[in-house]
Amino acid sequence: MPSSSHFHISKMVDWITKVNPASVLDIGVGYGKWGFLAREYTDINAHRYTPETWQVCIEGIEAFPDYATPMYSYIYNTIHYGDALTLLPTLGSYDLVIIGDVIEHFSKEDGQRLLSLLRERTKYILLSSPTVFFEQELFDNPFEMHKSLWTVKDFAEYDFDYDEYDQWVFVALLRGDLKDENALRLSGKASRRVYSSGWLKKHPKFAHLAKALYQHLP
Repeated sequence: MPSSSHFHISKMVDWITKVNPASVLDIGVGYGKWGFLAREYTDINAHRYTPETWQVCIEGIEAFPDYATPMYSYIYNTIHYGDALTLLPTLGSYDLVIIGDVIEHFSKEDGQRLLSLLRERTKYILLSSPTVFFEQELFDNPFEMHKSLWTVKDFAEYDFDYDEYDQWVFVALLRGDLKDENALRLSGKASRRVYSSGWLKKHPKFAHLAKALYQHLP
């Protein structure tokens, strides 16, 4: 849907600030929340308040043009309308790609293909998605249908970090193939250990503590 739950917003913003991207691609713009926050915590946070002073390029992909709002032309440099799998080969490379509550709208096969395409053209992929599967159809938009459920196991081939929030949504940061001179330390091993435990998955606060401890173990 063009909006999503609020539990994970602070973690998404935390990763945006740590990556500190000069270029961003927001897949599944919806209402424009992630583009808005990316602009705020890059340019605005650097005291570049007016559009003529902005230095970060933020582009978006939206499959459903009826979601467009005035925010699109204000926040984003460019919006590409259409299916991400078709559009990506025609686009450039980015420091950060955001897939906020969108990958569940792809089949698992198409979602993995999407991640593979992105891996070749970005430094980091930031995504969030529900931790439970539920059916969804909204706004007469065929792209709103839920088709897949993603877990920590789906990112095993990546250098990644993963956390769950309120037993409802996860946030994962995946490292892409483009070189990052200031590469972030990601805790995939700790994430797998913690979120493979059924008990810890049901108690997110303890899971976050356990993960912090595991990060310091060999």
